[in-house]
Amino acid sequence: MLLSPGQIVLHRYVIERQIGVGGMGEVYLAHHQTLGMPVAIKVMTGDSSPDMVQRFGREAQLLARVRHPNIVSILDVGQTEGGAPCMAMEFLEGEALDARLERLGALPWKDVRAIGLSALKGLDAMHAAGIVHRDLKPANVFAVRGSPEVIKLVDFGIAYSTAADAAKFTRAGAVIGTPAYMSPEQLVGAALDARSDLYALGLMLYELVAGRLPFGDEPTGALRRLQERIGPPVAPAGRPAIPAQVAEAIVSALAIEPDRRPRSARELHALLRGTRQADTSQSSTALPHVASPPAPPDAARPTAAMSPPQPPPQTRMGMGPAQPQVDDEPDAAAERAARKAPTGMRALIAARLPVSRMSRDEQKSLAQLALPGRAYHMGGGIWFAVVPAPDVEAGRTTARKLRDTLLQRYGDTCKIVWAPASAAFAMTPASLSGAAPLPDEINRLIERLTQ
Repeated sequence: MLLSPGQIVLHRYVIERQIGVGGMGEVYLAHHQTLGMPVAIKVMTGDSSPDMVQRFGREAQLLARVRHPNIVSILDVGQTEGGAPCMAMEFLEGEALDARLERLGALPWKDVRAIGLSALKGLDAMHAAGIVHRDLKPANVFAVRGSPEVIKLVDFGIAYSTAADAAKFTRAGAVIGTPAYMSPEQLVGAALDARSDLYALGLMLYELVAGRLPFGDEPTGALRRLQERIGPPVAPAGRPAIPAQVAEAIVSALAIEPDRRPRSARELHALLRGTRQADTSQSSTALPHVASPPAPPDAARPTAAMSPPQPPPQTRMGMGPAQPQVDDEPDAAAERAARKAPTGMRALIAARLPVSRMSRDEQKSLAQLALPGRAYHMGGGIWFAVVPAPDVEAGRTTARKLRDTLLQRYGDTCKIVWAPASAAFAMTPASLSGAAPLPDEINRLIERLTQ
């Protein structure tokens, strides 16, 4: 054991006992020294190479980018007195689904559907934040004890970010993850997107409801998944039959070709819930690297039927409350290009807002703030506006005015960044619906918001 009972880590958490050991780390139950609330402390052990230390820090950064009831929350990150990287996370009391499978065998289809719907809500928030989990399996889905039970996605140790710097953490062609739950494209080291997580979730749901993986968990089973179509799961003898709609939803996620799977977690959620028919026809349009749910290109987008992601925590990795700000220094290359534009420019303004305040009426009100431009909402409390401006200075002034208005409305919980763009910039229905990637200018703004 790296830590002992009574030891204080990260200046505020008192270790009580060890509760888990893995290949790369140890997990301890601790409590906040002042508040008394329980927390889980994850400490990195084993390989302490710079690459693995970076991966550990990257897990904390990715978790800090998305906060949702179905995703485990990170509270703090740093090092122990001995120099080992560690992080404080919310303490979950219950059991992982692999333990439940071992204890009960196959689960009733109603329970499996409820687990799948909850997990897909977490995936929807995660994918909207540009994160692919890459290691979804029963051991990494936790059922938190309570009434009702809450499902949490955990262990983001090999999660993949679609940000430009993601290549630093994953070599091209590298195969990483748990083979028994890998998608075909992950098994061969091909490029991954959100649909790879949907495949892994499909395998997990199949195992939960049938009591076994479709081709077993041996290497030969992984090879068969590259070539053979997976049929509908069948409940074990003595269990109620699985409804066709549930079985078809699971099978739709298990198509060998990503283009034949649901396009997003939200689409698979609708299939599993029984509110949308499966469409496994070959897509003629390449999907973005992280599929986004369909959305109309209206200035004020309607509130999603699924639970939206919660705003990022106010304390970011032990560094204190987020400060209200507007970034007055846009990207230098973007500014030079905008200044050269002969016919004016656009000011792109993005803000991170408290999701709990985003009612439909509030979204309409925000849309009015962007006039004569247009406003858009994304997952994770991200809002942005595209506003005409004659020059860079006018764009900066517009950003400051919006900053002042949003601070009056939401207090110091928001962060605002902006960048100039040419007058030709436009949000297309394809990029809003997920049929095409978001413009690079918008992706850069979102990355700055989540730093």
